[in-house]
Amino acid sequence: MQDIHGGNIRAMARKYGFRPEEMIDFSASINPLGLHKNIKDAIVRNLDFIIHYPDPDYQELNDVLAGSLRIDAENILVGNGSIEFIYLIPRTLKPGKVLIPAPAFSEYEKGVVLGGAATEFIYGKEDDLFSISARQIIRHVKDVDMVFLANPNNPTGLVLDKDSLMEIIESCDRQGVWVVIDEAFIEFLNDCDELTLIHEAVRRRRVIVLRSFTKSFSIPGLRLGYLIGHKETVRILKDAREPWGINSLACAAGCEAVRGFMYMKSVREIIEVERNFLFSELGKMICIKLFPSQANFILGALCNIKMDAATLSEKLAMKGILIRDLTNVRGLDSRFFRFAVKRRNENERLIAALGDILLSEYD
Repeated sequence: MQDIHGGNIRAMARKYGFRPEEMIDFSASINPLGLHKNIKDAIVRNLDFIIHYPDPDYQELNDVLAGSLRIDAENILVGNGSIEFIYLIPRTLKPGKVLIPAPAFSEYEKGVVLGGAATEFIYGKEDDLFSISARQIIRHVKDVDMVFLANPNNPTGLVLDKDSLMEIIESCDRQGVWVVIDEAFIEFLNDCDELTLIHEAVRRRRVIVLRSFTKSFSIPGLRLGYLIGHKETVRILKDAREPWGINSLACAAGCEAVRGFMYMKSVREIIEVERNFLFSELGKMICIKLFPSQANFILGALCNIKMDAATLSEKLAMKGILIRDLTNVRGLDSRFFRFAVKRRNENERLIAALGDILLSEYD
């Protein structure tokens, strides 16, 4: 089982003889516009406060988020990236068995196993573009205590519509099954406000929604995410966590990011244009098969060629470009890789590099 998140750019730069700023990291699916000036300014303004402990309840950030989402602060738990909750939830709620549709983010399985639970997988088929219907998931619900879902899914970029999600939730609710929905990439979708299940999580005790500042606001190094759930569920999880998991600079950045949510509208417009551009240009290459995506990343597979994704990843890294090799991800094989949607000049560099590598190999 291999992680499917990237971003270790310093280590890769050392390995391939580049300075970090010379490399283009398509392996981590982060907002292509980078760190917003207002967030950077907020971090700088708050530097002097690192001589103090942060508020252990992160009340200011909770209140700002609550106002933006129009829910009570007691329904929110902020954390050290949404990854903290992927581990905290199984460890605290102690499900016996957890259903994970695959391919999926590998940390779900890690968090479940370390939490002492068994895993059950349902696999999407390549011929169906890895889509898994609500009906398929519901058929497995009777045998588990919890379901992990991602909307949009990572690494496929597929989205479940609201009706399908509600079907799953209603079925799980009747059978006392927890549903954890990872919405880490949802803010990159044009219809994110219609798709989110935040308000279902507020009113249903066994529904939990995870969100991330990392992807949307380009702050993976600060580690900041949040969870939305029923007040009782939030209280249980809050009591089970370690204190001071979030630093004061991350809190300051988070408050500023929430105030700048409208910024995401322009980000979504850029991503839609650039994603279409990548599909158009890479779709001309007979050695690459691309899978439909609504997210800020694309799943690809090599075809009509002997090269595997690990070799492709290595050859691109030698040119200063990082992609994510998905060879060992459940439900995929050695042909598969994932890459982020970035700015036009960066996307053009990826297209040119892939063209050079694949053309020489195909010849």
